[in-house]
Amino acid sequence: MVRGKEKSNASLRRDPSWKYSVQVDIGGAEKTYVYLKCNFCDKVVKGGVTRMKEHLSGSHKNVAPCANVPDKVKEEICAYMKKSITAKHLQQEQFDDRVEHGSYYGSESGKDSSSTIHSRGARGPMDQYMVNPGEDRGQTQMMPAAEQSIEEIKRTWSETGVTIMSDGWSDMKSMSLINILVNNPYGMVFLRSVEASDEVKNADFLFNLLDGVVEEIGEQLVVQVVTDNASAYKAAGHMLMEKRKHLYWTPCAAHCIDLILEQLGDLPQHKNALSKAKKITKFATSYLTLQSILDVRQPLEAMFTSTQWLNSAWGKKPEGKEVRRHILNDKFWATVTYAILSTRPLVQVLRLVDAEKKPTMGFIYNAMDEAKELIAHNLGGEEASYREIWDIIDARWEVQLHRHLHAAAYYLNPQFQYSERKSSNPEVKLGLYHCMERLIPDLTVREIEDLQLVLFRNREGFFGLHAAKSTIVKRSPVEWWIQFGDSTPELQSFAVRVLGLTCSSSGCERNWSTYSQVQTKRRNRLSTLRMNSLVYIMHNKRLRDRRLRNKGLKDDEDPLVCEDVASDNEWFIDDETDLPLSDLQLEDLSVDVLRGEADQGGVSTSATPHTSTSSAAKGKRKVGIIEDDEDLNFIDTIGEEDSLEDPFSDGT
Repeated sequence: MVRGKEKSNASLRRDPSWKYSVQVDIGGAEKTYVYLKCNFCDKVVKGGVTRMKEHLSGSHKNVAPCANVPDKVKEEICAYMKKSITAKHLQQEQFDDRVEHGSYYGSESGKDSSSTIHSRGARGPMDQYMVNPGEDRGQTQMMPAAEQSIEEIKRTWSETGVTIMSDGWSDMKSMSLINILVNNPYGMVFLRSVEASDEVKNADFLFNLLDGVVEEIGEQLVVQVVTDNASAYKAAGHMLMEKRKHLYWTPCAAHCIDLILEQLGDLPQHKNALSKAKKITKFATSYLTLQSILDVRQPLEAMFTSTQWLNSAWGKKPEGKEVRRHILNDKFWATVTYAILSTRPLVQVLRLVDAEKKPTMGFIYNAMDEAKELIAHNLGGEEASYREIWDIIDARWEVQLHRHLHAAAYYLNPQFQYSERKSSNPEVKLGLYHCMERLIPDLTVREIEDLQLVLFRNREGFFGLHAAKSTIVKRSPVEWWIQFGDSTPELQSFAVRVLGLTCSSSGCERNWSTYSQVQTKRRNRLSTLRMNSLVYIMHNKRLRDRRLRNKGLKDDEDPLVCEDVASDNEWFIDDETDLPLSDLQLEDLSVDVLRGEADQGGVSTSATPHTSTSSAAKGKRKVGIIEDDEDLNFIDTIGEEDSLEDPFSDGT
């Protein structure tokens, strides 16, 4: 159905695509997208006028070109697109001029200055963050009022301690940059970008870089340094811990989970689904995830069985016929379902550690355990069905990711300490005491905190108040300790420093465009100091804007849905949208799609050996590997079940 109001307003819009398309409502489709219907071929395009221009001009591989568009219209659209590109280039040059003469200022809204082109000396959108000290100083200086917000965060560092975050990046011109940021519960501060194109980025170089940052911040303030898990960073981290006896190096949790997902993607049942999914999305307006493909299963089946598709040019091509065969094959949908069931819990953990709304150190230990349990439950509860996936997770978690800090934060998190399902694994308490010994050099203070642990564990003093009990899940662990830890001030200080830590360095990866925008050929004439100051201002302004946006989100809203996750991330799955039960319940899969000969399947009656979901998992079929042209077979029980041990590392 065409939206009347939208249709009537279309003529008022300047983009010519509106003249040759109408906006339509698609039943059951994602409401965050605009759907336009081409007036010439009736194709519905998802993605608004940008995709419609590409459709009419035939200029982009992600959108099928219109076969019926008149040449005159096509020329009009192409000319408009060329004009837009030229305008952007002119705007960038004028932006460069303003920066070169010290007249670029940022906006409160966080948007670039692209909406308005200011002449030299005119007030720019960043003026409210800048104080122009006057032209009589010879050269315009930039003094950000936003520095106040940075200083406010810095003043909290002594209370909470900080995480130093570092990550590297190379652009298309092979310029190598290393971002350095400082994080605590009150926000993230960009420190600097280090241009390292001419450096050999080995362990010695990275150690000297990180050690210098620790010295600059103050060793007494630094609780941990987080980097990715590359061998050079890992070696540098160990060197740093050897020199600095009272801090930790920890690998980025998001990077480790990415590696787990990448390794799972190499499993036959996952690779099969992903390879076919990528072929299907060739006919979509953007790259779709497995989840979104599953969400639109019925429309896809309707499309590929329609007369319009069969009579189209694509419908007659070999690749089009191959995609149609996949879409109409129940076994393909079973592979998609299997891949989602076995990876979605990990994606949720990835989104947890990648979020910035609250510190995640107190949650990663439990999240990884629950992810494993949920995967086992999703796959029927039989060890044979999930063992391979668990082994991949355990190899990364135990060898690369897990640290004493994770266990200590789990112990100090009241949400888990007072839970009936609290882990009794000795590694939790061992991790706590290891962290106390490393982070609290004063033996007397350490003994005081050890005695105060009894009050915390037994809910005595402030910990026993009704408000302390009723707000455990309503406050972040850091806020809870600040509010109710007064009867144990030494332990309170330690808990806040541990629970206020981040698990990920992914914040370093965002906003790389800040440096790229400043580092242009024309702008290379700026002095290094002045250019670095501009990057510092712009990057911290963006961090501040994002921090303000995140504050406005509800507790169950995920900022990653709105930003930072690329649309072509094949692992991104919206955890707030329930998966269609008809597609995801293994019991339903056993009907038709999983139906085989009598000796091909069976009902499991044994409990899950290593999860807390064993009772719920009984009676479910086990999903097996689904090959291209093979019938679906259920996995037979694999011999004798081995127990999954969780050896605790030495914490380095």
